[in-house]
Amino acid sequence: PPHQNGIKIWDIRTGNQIRVIAGGMKTLTAFAAAPHARIVATGDINGIVYLWRLPSDWNDGGHVELVGRLKRPLRSVCPTIGPVGRRHAAARDAGRFRSNVAALVRDIAFSPDGSILVAAYFDNNDVTYAVLWDWAQREVLGELEIKGQGHIRQIQFTGGGRYVLVAVYRVQHRRGHRSRHWVEIYKWDTRTYEQMGDRLCINGAWWVALSSDGRHMATLTKPQWDPQAASSLRVLNVNSLTSTLLATLPYACSGRVAVSPNGMWVASASDQAAWSVKLWDVATRRTVAQVRVPPPQQPILGTRHISVEAIDARGCKVLISLFNDLGTRRTFFVWDVGGACTYGCE
Repeated sequence: PPHQNGIKIWDIRTGNQIRVIAGGMKTLTAFAAAPHARIVATGDINGIVYLWRLPSDWNDGGHVELVGRLKRPLRSVCPTIGPVGRRHAAARDAGRFRSNVAALVRDIAFSPDGSILVAAYFDNNDVTYAVLWDWAQREVLGELEIKGQGHIRQIQFTGGGRYVLVAVYRVQHRRGHRSRHWVEIYKWDTRTYEQMGDRLCINGAWWVALSSDGRHMATLTKPQWDPQAASSLRVLNVNSLTSTLLATLPYACSGRVAVSPNGMWVASASDQAAWSVKLWDVATRRTVAQVRVPPPQQPILGTRHISVEAIDARGCKVLISLFNDLGTRRTFFVWDVGGACTYGCE
């Protein structure tokens, strides 16, 4: 509901809510925080990215300031990859300019130095594309369009900010046969605004999670789309394309996994009757910790799911969420590895 839209900021050390940012936003669909800066970005269903500046001292009565809005660039009918200025000028001169296509923000990521922002969009013409922004100057630097129908799972910078990785999930429905599904990884050069080489296709993958440096990726794969089939949990080195099989998980695995920034830890969640999360050591391929997530204080209506959202670099803290398929409620827990989920926020 519109009156519930907003951002809640929590202190993960205490579980206390620090601030609520609300007002003027449509349904939020994406969120990202700039490294080494006090800027966070949110995206909504109208394709607008909001930029917020956080106070340096929360105890000093500082307030959160809205510093800008990034409205998605107008889309041209003819899809090409190249500098957005030439592209839009050519489309405008040819009279093939589309300005009324609705789009929502699927994901947001900041470059390692926090100066560049990339936002992934999906419009109502089933077109998936990403836009590179100089957010301080409100300037569009480049644009990449992904042909074909698909859903962006994640977008992330890699190579020290030189490249952007885009993970796209695709499904092919075949009459009389099981549906085929896979994930494609696109690599985008942020200097030339061009796609680098051929896309990487991971057959059978139905969920991926990129590390914050874009060097490692955790995948869940199964040969065919069968709800009762087991999934293989793997970790892929994006640069060398070497893959490590961690485990074969039962069908009750929710499909939501996360990988630590350094690629050393992977967490997986289970949707079985007793919600649980496992933490894996990639080097030894063993489970190093497991926790059962307590039920939320207020009942969750509809089908309930559990998701792993993030892991810190040391594998000490894991962010977990419980949610329903109606999209009306989500509860977050912080797991202090070695202990229990002692607190949560709703």
